[in-house]
Amino acid sequence: MAFASTWRRWLVMLLLASAAVTMYLTVWTLGTEVPTPMSKILQVPATEAITGTTLTEQAVVTKPVVPVPTATTAAVTLPPASTTSTSTSTSVQPPAIPKPTAINNVAFPAVHPLNTPPSRPPLAPLFIGFTRNFGILQQSIASYIAAGFPTSQIHIVDNTGTMDSNAHGKLSPENPFYLPYPLLVNTYGVNVITTPALLTFSQLQNFYIATALSRGWDKFLWSHMDAVVVSYEDRRPYKSLYQMILEVLEKVGQETKAGRQWGLRFFSYDRLTLVNVPAVIKVGGWDTMIPFYYSDCDFYERVRMNGYAIDDEEVGHVFDVGGVIPDLAMFFPSWSGESIATSQDALKGLDSHVPPLTPQHFILLEQLTNLMAAKNTAEDGRNFWQLEQKGGKGEPFYRPAKVFDAEIARLIELGQDVFGRKWGFEKGKERCDLTVAGKGLDDAWKGLE
Repeated sequence: MAFASTWRRWLVMLLLASAAVTMYLTVWTLGTEVPTPMSKILQVPATEAITGTTLTEQAVVTKPVVPVPTATTAAVTLPPASTTSTSTSTSVQPPAIPKPTAINNVAFPAVHPLNTPPSRPPLAPLFIGFTRNFGILQQSIASYIAAGFPTSQIHIVDNTGTMDSNAHGKLSPENPFYLPYPLLVNTYGVNVITTPALLTFSQLQNFYIATALSRGWDKFLWSHMDAVVVSYEDRRPYKSLYQMILEVLEKVGQETKAGRQWGLRFFSYDRLTLVNVPAVIKVGGWDTMIPFYYSDCDFYERVRMNGYAIDDEEVGHVFDVGGVIPDLAMFFPSWSGESIATSQDALKGLDSHVPPLTPQHFILLEQLTNLMAAKNTAEDGRNFWQLEQKGGKGEPFYRPAKVFDAEIARLIELGQDVFGRKWGFEKGKERCDLTVAGKGLDDAWKGLE
């Protein structure tokens, strides 16, 4: 009887492992897709807005006062096989984004000890800009905290253009520009910075640089609010996403000492980016005459033209999503309960701190892969999620959601025209690869001085 029981147990675990490998291969194929530059998509990114002001005005900074809660994650079991298509050729409907009123009081589970950041990590703050849809931002924050990023170095940039309205709780949860400062600061332990006015994408990027300069930071990271990250739990030796970022920071530190000129590090294009502040200052920052799309083409090509390297690094899975998974606790590994890798003993010799592979990890990757596929094939465009909320009429700085989108579209078109004139392209024939097109720094505004 003991032999039969043991045989059945091993058979169950073998089936689980087989299912997980199959799921992972599907996720890996879609999850490693090279992201499309924003200028190729011509949709409005999460952190963009329509107008701006000078960046010399003093930003409001709110500091955390309470550490992240220490709730626990329940054991995860495999759900029925998903019937959601991940094909990029057909439209995939994402799950509905939860109502803000249902997520305001969500406390994240505890970060697993294997993902806990060092007590005194090197200084490399992370900026995540916010303009609308708090549910999407909340998911991004959860993913970074779960992957080991220290909350003290996460800075949420309130770029709603509502001045002190969110700081004083003047906006309702149905308002797309609603941002609950108490939840971010007191519960999650992250920082909040308020921009002095509504900034365009290019202005927001220069605001990051100006903030870093004012605080003496020689480098920083920035991420889109619709990006989510997951550590490589299946790789050995295991390292959290933040641990791998620390290795990149050490590498660029050595490069700087050796005199190598580096400007940026991409982690899945610019979904997550490391910025060398002295380098981008010499480049001249982002061109605010190009407010949205094509601003990335202009800036990144000028970085290269000035002799600064832009390298790609792998630190973990980075997804670009337009929806929210049903349970944010899925981002926080529990490494408890039934595991696909039979036990810690089964992995002896690989690493002294090896977490078992659990169904939770592969379910999470499948959910995020489906969300990314749904975003890339949505009938209403990739940024449908920015119009999920339409409330707030009568509140400070109210803007009708559809009007807001329509006017941004006008500025996008204007920015494309400016980019074309700047680099000498005929209208409609603009291209991002300036150096491949034979352009150099002297070609900017050539003949228009």
